[in-house]
Amino acid sequence: MTGSLSNRKRALLMVGAVSAGVLALGCSVEKSGQPAVPPSQPSASESSGPPPGPSSGGTKAPAVQEPIDTAKYEGDACASLTNAQQQEFGVNDAGRLQEFPGSDDTNCSWNTGANNDVTIGVTYNTSIDNGLSNLYELDETGHWDAGYFEPTEVSGYPAVFQSINDDRPGGGCGLSVAVTDQVFFTSIIQGRPGQDGCKAAENVAEAVIETIKQGA
Repeated sequence: MTGSLSNRKRALLMVGAVSAGVLALGCSVEKSGQPAVPPSQPSASESSGPPPGPSSGGTKAPAVQEPIDTAKYEGDACASLTNAQQQEFGVNDAGRLQEFPGSDDTNCSWNTGANNDVTIGVTYNTSIDNGLSNLYELDETGHWDAGYFEPTEVSGYPAVFQSINDDRPGGGCGLSVAVTDQVFFTSIIQGRPGQDGCKAAENVAEAVIETIKQGA
């Protein structure tokens, strides 16, 4: 039990680190016809890495009914948004790719907004055998108590809005989406106070799923 709990806590810390990275960048995600909407959690570009080892226990997250292969994007998270999607979100620069030592996972961040004051981040988490369920197990330890943990669904895929700190009032938000029972990606937005960061994170997540499905 002790080892299992330790794994869960370490995984939580890694997820938090990814979040913190995005917060440091700050950014804004707008979809054409909509105001810039940033999500509420952390981490797109300065993350220290994906959650470390798997935790034990049965699946707690809803099962993924239509798994999709993310292998093409796990090593290049910047390919998750097409040029057309980036334009739609008002991206102003090339994505910045970050690799994690000892892992094939990657993170990509983009700046957007009139003053480049909003940051979009996409990170793939493939190093945890039980995928999104690991975040549910972390919730049982109280890891998200100072922030938020809200299960939802994105384009028919199990998802969770989650962050170790509640930065939603400041325009930030984090959203993790399961694409298989073992793999999930996280859409993170750091925006401006008064913006709906979680809606922005959802918009980005929907675009990522579209890209993966089309194999763009």
